[in-house]
Amino acid sequence: MKIIKILPRRKRIYEVRFDDGTYINLDKDFFETLGLKEEDQISEDRANELEDTSDLLRCKNRAFYYLSNSSVSEKKLSEKLLNGGFPAACVEKTIKRCKQLGYINDESFALRVKEKCDQNCFSNRKTIEKLIISGISVQGAKEICIYDSSFEQEKIRSLLDTKYKNKLSQETDIKKVTNSLLRNGFLFSDIKSVLKLEFDTSEE
Repeated sequence: MKIIKILPRRKRIYEVRFDDGTYINLDKDFFETLGLKEEDQISEDRANELEDTSDLLRCKNRAFYYLSNSSVSEKKLSEKLLNGGFPAACVEKTIKRCKQLGYINDESFALRVKEKCDQNCFSNRKTIEKLIISGISVQGAKEICIYDSSFEQEKIRSLLDTKYKNKLSQETDIKKVTNSLLRNGFLFSDIKSVLKLEFDTSEE
């Protein structure tokens, strides 16, 4: 096939057109290393090989860009790359390479998410939901988030001292706070235990 036109496109891409009506898109930096020019002849297999190599290079660069801005799970990174239009084969190879380099590690990522949830006093159930939304499997999320009644009650006390500090003066307020805690995933038994303790302490 003969190259009849080389056109710069958006997002650092060169479109290489051939005399048979086909074309390939190549990453700008990669293209500039090839020394291709109009009137050059290349085979169809070579053209496909160049495009595959370029796609993989661009996919890896996009993955590194995402990871440089924030840590993500393997599943979420795959989704981002697929939604970006990269072929599944490129995404699979990119994910494999990122794991080899230690750029993505779902276990470490999940632990960081859980730690942040604990700092924000999220309930165990809400933390599990957050992990699943972040791309961690249901089983993986449940293995990391082991229910601990004393820890749940500790988080409830912290919320009562901060978020709900001025909302427990009347019985109707207590019900509203209880319902809010329930909606956020805390068990009624834990809420009841903490509220009873708070009331007993205030009455002494």
